[in-house]
Formats: sequence, C-alpha cells, structure tokens
Amino acid sequence: MTIAISQPTFLPWLGYFNLIAKADVFVFLDSVQFEKQSWQSRNRMRTTQGDVQWLSVPISDQSLNTPIREIRIAPNPPGWRRKQVKTIEQHLSKAPFFKESEVLYQSILGNSTTHTLLADLNIQFIQEIVQAFRLKTLLVRSSDLPVSGARAELLLNVCQHFKATTYLSNAGSSVYLEAYRPDFEGAGVNIVYQDWLHPEYKQTGVGFVSHLSCIDALANMGVEEAAMAVKGVGYGL
Repeated sequence: MTIAISQPTFLPWLGYFNLIAKADVFVFLDSVQFEKQSWQSRNRMRTTQGDVQWLSVPISDQSLNTPIREIRIAPNPPGWRRKQVKTIEQHLSKAPFFKESEVLYQSILGNSTTHTLLADLNIQFIQEIVQAFRLKTLLVRSSDLPVSGARAELLLNVCQHFKATTYLSNAGSSVYLEAYRPDFEGAGVNIVYQDWLHPEYKQTGVGFVSHLSCIDALANMGVEEAAMAVKGVGYGL
C-alpha cells in the first residue's frame, strides 16, 4: 500500500498528478495551517511573451492558525474568476487543445461556480483532472480522518491509519522528513521520494517554461498526452 499526502493546491502542476498516479491512496492535507502566498492559493502560467504571470485566489482575512479546510474565498474583488478566465484565454487561446482545457478550468472559474471555501475549489478541480486522466487512486481529505499530530507525526499517523507500507513524498520534503525516517521505518513505513522528470512540450510563443499550472500542459498537450506524461507512459519515467 502506497500513500501520498499533500496540501490541496490551486491549479497544480503536472507533478502533483504524478504523485497521485503513483499512490494507492492520496490524502489532501487540509487540516494543517494555511500559508499565505503559497501554492494553496496561487499558481503560475506562461504569457505569450514568454514570462510568467501569477493566477491567485483572493483570500478573506483570517487568523494565522486557520486550517486550510476553513479558509474562505474573499467576496472582493467580485470579478476575480472572470479576470482569471480572460487572462488564461489571452495567453492560451491559440494553443492546440485550448477548448479541451477550457472545459476543465471552467468548472471552478466559470460563471456558475459558487465555492466559498478555498479547499473545496482546489479539490474539485483536482478531482476533475484525476477523472480526466483516468487515475484510480482513492482521494481522501485528512480532515475526514480520525488522526491528529503535527508535521511528520501527522503524516505518519495518516500512513498508519491506512496501514500503508510506503509513504511517497515530494522531493522537497526530504529537507525535514529525513530526520523522522527512523520513526517511519520503526512503524513499518518506508519513505520514498518522487522522482519524476517534467516533460518538455511545445508552448505558445518561443522557448519553454517548466513547472507551470497544469492548465498550460492541458492546453498545449491535450488531456491524453498529459495523462501519459503523468503516468510515465512513453516518457521513460
């Protein structure tokens, strides 16, 4: 049993879905403290000029210790969704699979969306991409589990709840996670780090910018090829 755990991020990069694809269970870590100016509420896209622009969700003022699951989307500015859609259209409308990608992000940015909580918005989009990629991983929220603890202790408790034998983590977490490896191994859980090479594909404009929101890959590669890249099929990953 392999488990991966990560905070629900806004319009995640392709590597987020590789983490999901490689796990039997993926847990949205929505019970931990929200971090301002993090991937939880913003992500990057490439402009037609080749530079990078941020897409952000406006967040209501809340106490610093508010968990992600309780973070509210600010009512102002009221047109932020429409503005984001126009920005995406401006820079990706000429991409070969733009119409295909448009259907996916409209689910959370379209006129009919009514999300008031950031986690709900993020998780709905991720779930729809997982379905589009035909991934079979079980998706669960940490706030729905009978577990507690802080940082590595919480992660280990989640692993133990599912009787996981492998914890698949993003490579950046090794900075602090290695110190707790003896605790994980003592509980029968092996820590493995994600090893995934981001595919380089043709983008609108000159050059290539990696690690953008998956919206860019979906518009330029299409759902089928992006899914293959995430699963490692045909990419030697």
